[in-house]
Amino acid sequence: MNRSHRIRPYLFVALAATIATACSSGDKGVITGQTGDPVISLSEGECPETCPVYDMTLHPDGAYILNSVKFVKGSGVSEGKLSPEAWDDAEKILNDADF
Repeated sequence: MNRSHRIRPYLFVALAATIATACSSGDKGVITGQTGDPVISLSEGECPETCPVYDMTLHPDGAYILNSVKFVKGSGVSEGKLSPEAWDDAEKILNDADF
């Protein structure tokens, strides 16, 4: 099992469990940051089974853009803001997984 498959469920659950709706700045559907803007980007593509298909970008202040495609709750692009701790939690999970 490669490293991305080991951490994917934990990171997705950690981030998805804390998603709440709110406004944030950014272009809908764009899954990149501005030059010099640190972001954590998650992307899951198609698989032979019913894997979730989504793209998500998280900013240090907790703002996110989520593009839900398939096998996820809801569909389309949504924006919001998680708690400021979401960035620290995601960063810790990635660091602990040596990602």
